[in-house]
Amino acid sequence: MKIHMMVQGTPEWWTVRCGIPTASAADRILTPTGKLSAQAKKYVAELIADRCCLTPNFFTDRPQTRDMANGINMEPEARKWYAMERPTSRIQVVGFCVTDDGRFGCSPDALVDDDGVVELKCPKLSTQVEYLEEGILPPDYKPQCHMHLIVTGRSYVDFCSYAPGLPGFIVKVTPDDYTAKLRVALEDFHTLYQATIKRIAPQLLEAK
Repeated sequence: MKIHMMVQGTPEWWTVRCGIPTASAADRILTPTGKLSAQAKKYVAELIADRCCLTPNFFTDRPQTRDMANGINMEPEARKWYAMERPTSRIQVVGFCVTDDGRFGCSPDALVDDDGVVELKCPKLSTQVEYLEEGILPPDYKPQCHMHLIVTGRSYVDFCSYAPGLPGFIVKVTPDDYTAKLRVALEDFHTLYQATIKRIAPQLLEAK
């Protein structure tokens, strides 16, 4: 794993992750139920478009929903809460992590010691109630967490959900059969991605 140190959401962060399939979109490669996603071809098209775009439109320039803005604003507080829950752990904030071969990446909310990853969510209160009631990793975030494991090579992900007014929620995610399925799906996705580049935008291959 290679680690890039910069503030997430900045132009520098967008530049380093441009064209790289990331954990935040892992559900567009493999669904939470373990099926190949029907969105894979569209995701490939978007990745190629990002690499070809002469005037990139960074996410920071795009409209945000109220829930998205709340999640971004609450993240530092959520990270402090997690640190209090893990007082003996060393928590490192990073920008972007990429596999040694540069094919896949992720933007974890923090790395923990030498073997952990943190993924923070700050949902609305009603959603937090549901998470606490169910007590499991929310299915919507299963692909993201397992791709964190693949990209970083670490042994666990602490999925943390924080919503002031209710207890926090932490569930540990470790490699399992779903991780193995995602590895296979990522290889198939990479093959599709490279084949599409070769047909549509071969100049990207030459640029390397």
